[in-house]
Amino acid sequence: MEMIQRVCAGIKLCTLPLLLIAGFSASLSAQPLDYKCYVQLNNGKFQIAFIDGAHAADERSAMQVALAQGVYAEDGTSVLKINKVFECRRLNRSFVNVEAIKLDERTPR
Repeated sequence: MEMIQRVCAGIKLCTLPLLLIAGFSASLSAQPLDYKCYVQLNNGKFQIAFIDGAHAADERSAMQVALAQGVYAEDGTSVLKINKVFECRRLNRSFVNVEAIKLDERTPR
């Protein structure tokens, strides 16, 4: 007990690190979740589009965001229009569509 009192030098100093850790952990869990969507572009190609969770509250709204924003072309500047969104999932979840699963496995992050 004596050692704990010396190390902590009072309860306030012991609880401060715990509060900081708890606050940090709570802020991590409050982070928005990102989404991935299996889409067909206007040129007919299929692609996995990534949606920032700050712009989408759930899978349905991620689909709407994907349609509205499109995806960047390989050049990194041109935006390609999305013709159809088949499904969206959180990044840590698997697609239902078999073709989406295959394409997702080949898509770099």
